Amino acid sequence: MTFLRSPMKLVQLAVCALGLFVVVYYERPSLAAVLLSFPLFCLLGFALALPWVIWGPKYNRRRLARIGDREAIAPKEFYRRFYAGSSLSEDVVVKLLNEVAEAAEVPPGLIRPDDRFDDQLAPTRNWDDSLVELIWAMEDRAKRLRIARTDLRRIATVDDYIRTVGELERALASRTSVRAGSV
Repeated sequence: MTFLRSPMKLVQLAVCALGLFVVVYYERPSLAAVLLSFPLFCLLGFALALPWVIWGPKYNRRRLARIGDREAIAPKEFYRRFYAGSSLSEDVVVKLLNEVAEAAEVPPGLIRPDDRFDDQLAPTRNWDDSLVELIWAMEDRAKRLRIARTDLRRIATVDDYIRTVGELERALASRTSVRAGSV
């Protein structure tokens, strides 16, 4: 789903699809003509999306402003400070931290367990759907484990997310290992 969040890729995809639709629908060309026109439309899509690549922000500046002047910490330090005494492995915590960082468009080193999804990491515009991917991934994990959606609605902070999804990951891994052992 990361593909769909990239404006450059969306513009390229739209131009390619529109170009092929126009060529095929109105011209009814040969297969060779369609195959030759596709790269041209891809180049046009890239040219239209180039300004976003050059000037588009890597991180969401409004969310960064909400976080303030925090010292960035490495993922291993994040685990050591906040989760070393938990039952979660470092790999799982770091993976989930990176998921949140990517979805929120914030560097992982600036995220803390008490950051709230409805405050520091909240959408910055009405149409901002950057956290939707995170919700979809979490719901997919819950479906595989047959966990009710109401349990997922209690997630308000990064800590809630890491602990809940970390437990889901652990349960999923244990189910997989049990099935592998019984075969």
